[in-house]
Amino acid sequence: MGGMRALVLALACAASGWAAAGASSAAKDSPETRQLKTWLSELHRSNEVSMQLGRLAARRGDSGPVRRFGDRVERDHRDGDHRLFKLARRRGVDVEELEPDAEQELAIQRLRALNGPDFDRLFADVMAREQQRQEQALRRAEANSDVKRLASQLLPLARQNEELARYLQRKAGR
Repeated sequence: MGGMRALVLALACAASGWAAAGASSAAKDSPETRQLKTWLSELHRSNEVSMQLGRLAARRGDSGPVRRFGDRVERDHRDGDHRLFKLARRRGVDVEELEPDAEQELAIQRLRALNGPDFDRLFADVMAREQQRQEQALRRAEANSDVKRLASQLLPLARQNEELARYLQRKAGR
């Protein structure tokens, strides 16, 4: 009888382990998790593009304000990406590496071909658009408290960077 109880107990433990594993797998495939993965992946792409643009501006910018803004953009988005991956790890979500979209890729290529004041003008235009896109993505943060917290931390930086880009546009005569 004791052997039978041990067998039943072992089977019950194994079944609960399988159920937990199935629940964990189901949680990874839930609509909420897929939505979070999409949102984090798109935000990561925006951060990657902004860091790349910031590095370009820091190296190729004609004016000191553009070079300093490029440094700031790279630093802010690197920090934002660090926070994004921290949230992804905590939630068990794999963030996809997405290529820049066609508009972002074109902007990067055009900037690589420019120098001097032409670079500064285009950089200010591109950053104003990119920061505005990121602001919009942050405002679309789902109702999840972790995501809202991340968005509330990053949104002020995106707004400040957009304002700085708009200032550079005005300064460049745009």
